Amino acid sequence: NISSDTIEELKEPVHRQLDTETLSYLFELLREQPGSSSKKLCGIAKAAGMDIPENSVSSYRKRLKSLNII
Repeated sequence: NISSDTIEELKEPVHRQLDTETLSYLFELLREQPGSSSKKLCGIAKAAGMDIPENSVSSYRKRLKSLNII
């Protein structure tokens, strides 16, 4: 029996579907505003011409936190 948490950890992170330019932009946003909501960061990105799903922002934020980058 595998727990749902384990299955979730084995899945490919949603943010891996983003291109390099979008990930770089999102990285800078998260470094500058680590406490901002995913919705707010998506709005900032949209104003810059990038459409980033909220679940990708959450996924990347989680990854950066696990690496102690933010």
